[in-house]
Amino acid sequence: MKNENVHIELIEKYLEGQISKKDKKNFEDRLRSDSAFKSLFEDVRGLIKGIRYAAHNNLLYKLKETEKSLSPVQRLQKPKTVRFKRFKYAVAVAATIVLLLGSIFAIIISRSQTGKEDYFMKYYAPYPNIIHPVQRAEETQMTREELAYYYYESEQYDKALELFLELQEETDNSESTRFYLANIYMAMGNYDDAIENFTILLNDSVLFENQTRWYLGLCYLEDGDLEAAGEQLEAITETENSYKDKAEELLNKIKKQK
Repeated sequence: MKNENVHIELIEKYLEGQISKKDKKNFEDRLRSDSAFKSLFEDVRGLIKGIRYAAHNNLLYKLKETEKSLSPVQRLQKPKTVRFKRFKYAVAVAATIVLLLGSIFAIIISRSQTGKEDYFMKYYAPYPNIIHPVQRAEETQMTREELAYYYYESEQYDKALELFLELQEETDNSESTRFYLANIYMAMGNYDDAIENFTILLNDSVLFENQTRWYLGLCYLEDGDLEAAGEQLEAITETENSYKDKAEELLNKIKKQK
């Protein structure tokens, strides 16, 4: 029990980014070699995610309860604003919507002309930040690693890329750093570098294997290499995991498209 408590404390420090480069590498080496430790890691990580999710829901509940406690006058009271500024803002928003609708319409027309559905856009979503979930804090109060994940989660990919490249060099190419670096390249439309980093991960990753195959398959799909995309999706379906169902679904659609 004592050893397990020590292990749990170590896992918590790893997930919070509070261990040194050397300890981080030793930690990830142990995950690859010790199945019992890896199982404990998955349990602790899932528990922490559940706690954070519950805290988020609790905050929403408190906000709703606070709103209920306001009097009708307080709820309906509007802030004092200058009408002209609001009008300019409304015009700007309307113009932006028109431009977006025009772009979407152009994409739809393009896809309909090719006769192929855009499966990439249908299935792609950036992988969530589970390493350093964004907390309400000033950027100046964050460590560099926290700031890198903050930029990633807030979709400031140029800034995130710069910091992740530095972290990758300093952390001796840790799996989590490379995985999110590949996701940044992917989000920026740089599929060649994304594919390169995802492929490297597959050689030694035990933390993100199915996630890596999923995003690598989507990269190949967007790149037009349906055969390579199918290989990654097929590998995902061979084991029970959270990506299996949608991998099978997408794989069947790709086969029909060939």
